[in-house]
Amino acid sequence: MAARVRTVWLASLLAVAGCVGDGEKLPMVAPSPFGPPPNVQLTSRVLHAPASQQEAMRVNLVWQKLLLANKEAGLRPVFHTVGMPTPEIFHKGTGELYITEGLTKLCRTDAQLAAVLALEMGKMVSEREVLAGPAVRRRERLPPQEIRVGADAGGTFGPADGTHLAELLKYEKEGGRPHGPLPPPPDPNVLARAYLVKAGYSEKDLVAAEPILKAARANVTLEKQLRPGPTPVPVAP
Repeated sequence: MAARVRTVWLASLLAVAGCVGDGEKLPMVAPSPFGPPPNVQLTSRVLHAPASQQEAMRVNLVWQKLLLANKEAGLRPVFHTVGMPTPEIFHKGTGELYITEGLTKLCRTDAQLAAVLALEMGKMVSEREVLAGPAVRRRERLPPQEIRVGADAGGTFGPADGTHLAELLKYEKEGGRPHGPLPPPPDPNVLARAYLVKAGYSEKDLVAAEPILKAARANVTLEKQLRPGPTPVPVAP
């Protein structure tokens, strides 16, 4: 009898607490004073599989050959070979470079692949020069310092011999301080040809790769996904 009374008492207690029964349940957490949270739409980044090991190794070997032969370019970007069938290549500043497997397979020879990579190197360096500002693109040539020594100092034995004056005249004759519009940034095509020659390839390889480059310029799918901000309009084939 006592066990039966305890069972009825426990059931009544649970019903009051809202654990059983059809009545309205009490909220477990107090509602937020700021109202319900807004509907937030998250933008997802599409991830792509890496390229095959064979293609990735091929690209890496050609890329390293270009970099080692052109250390003065000052480029050490993180390199990504992406397993996409569409031909595409682009860079993000001087820190990252992306190329798809679809583009590497269009390059029948390592020379064509080197031409594609060399042109992207040229674009990276050219854009870096533009962003560096006028102080880098047009270095200021300072006038000669006025340090009078010996006969050029003048004094008891007569006037100075005019050495510093002659240096100033030479400075002005050679152009003096830079003025006028800034020089244009380096042409990526000119840079690419120089990079190819230094790496043991030919300038003609850049011309031979033009159909491949044209196909790559028509695709910006991966660039739209990975590059923040507006994306350049693809060139019509």
